Amino acid sequence: RAFPERQPRSNRTGMFGSEGNVSTVLKHGDTLYFSGRWPLPNNVNAFVWSYHPERGWEDIAWKGRGNAGAGVQSPPDGIKLHDGKLYAFGAIESHHGLGVYDLASKTWSQFEGTTADGKPVVGNGAPSGGTIDDVAFAKNGDIYLFGSHKVPNPDISAPDMAGRVIRVDAQRVYHPMGWAFGPLNPSKPTVHWECLLLDETRTPLELYVAGTWGYSGPVPYQRGRLSYNIARWNHETKDWDPLGKGNFGYVSKLDLEKYFPQGAPGLPGMPYRGSFVTQSSFHWVRCMAMGADGNLYVGGNIALLAEDDRVAERRESFGIARWNRATDLWEPVPNFRGFSGDVKQMTFLDERRLLVSGNFDYDERWRVLNNVAILDVTTGEVSPLGGGLIRSMADTNGAISSEVVHCVDGDDYYFAGLFDYAGVRGNDLLEGPVESHRVAHWNA
Repeated sequence: RAFPERQPRSNRTGMFGSEGNVSTVLKHGDTLYFSGRWPLPNNVNAFVWSYHPERGWEDIAWKGRGNAGAGVQSPPDGIKLHDGKLYAFGAIESHHGLGVYDLASKTWSQFEGTTADGKPVVGNGAPSGGTIDDVAFAKNGDIYLFGSHKVPNPDISAPDMAGRVIRVDAQRVYHPMGWAFGPLNPSKPTVHWECLLLDETRTPLELYVAGTWGYSGPVPYQRGRLSYNIARWNHETKDWDPLGKGNFGYVSKLDLEKYFPQGAPGLPGMPYRGSFVTQSSFHWVRCMAMGADGNLYVGGNIALLAEDDRVAERRESFGIARWNRATDLWEPVPNFRGFSGDVKQMTFLDERRLLVSGNFDYDERWRVLNNVAILDVTTGEVSPLGGGLIRSMADTNGAISSEVVHCVDGDDYYFAGLFDYAGVRGNDLLEGPVESHRVAHWNA
């Protein structure tokens, strides 16, 4: 099913229309694949779609009036490609959080398996509701699902408090992992599952999960089990451990003295404290990338904070932080204190250069970046990409961020998000010469 032709009176390039969002862009062969929500004419919304240089735009999952539609029937949080199939995940009730699209047969299917005792499971195992917020694939055939599910863990004393990660083995048997994560404040139960990362360069493999939460481990939650927003799987205890230490800023001094004399674990800092940072009280880890140096880099609406009265001496960072494997400490990237907003996605281009995109206008030295940049994790040097990506002045809503995502294909970097122009004159923020609505291409 082909998209309707772009309106002939429109002078826009890229994706026509002014609404919607893009949660993922990835490339396979000559085709770019996108997920999110793209409003089309005649009350049709595309949720997964593609672009090919010869075939143009094509929808893969869409919903129209009544029962008209195909594939997943709500906007995915993302898509990933594995073994010739697209995995679309999110709060997708039509497919219980996870739909599978076969690129060869061009057909959609449910993700089906069984529990350890043989009961059938579809997607997240919930009869309704629930989510799958991220998916990862191991070389041995295991698939890891991260989200809100209803599959009990028979290996813990309260099976319904199963951890948010499920390992699905090659026979499609579901194995929930450890205990669930809990909110920092039970009276305001804010929890969110955002991303997971596998590191198979180590034996046994390392598994990291991140998002927004306060505690890990058995209930009732104890202060000593604080696990601010990020954790790592412990193969010996078969549960989740807090990751790192070293945070002293804006953490209870009583907790520090009693439980964390070397600093609190994870990333508890409040990101709105920085003078150059976009104001926000919601902190979460949105992405992770493992460096060649063995250190874990994380991005999001996060902060490392210190209360040192000597501002120049503060060990602070906003939007991005690094877990140092050798010292087990959270620290800023050397010679860099962060971005003005949150980092949504990170990809290493080589051992030193980290491509970042998201919702930031500049870095801590007030250098204009406009949502994309390359960061040298060794020197802290930041390189803008041609002035970045910016929304039209007529299309700007301060309450909605650009949410720029990307994919890398050799020297070609592809970007998608809420923007209209690529290449911006940084001194005056005028709209750049390249009109590129919602999607752009950078050739390195």
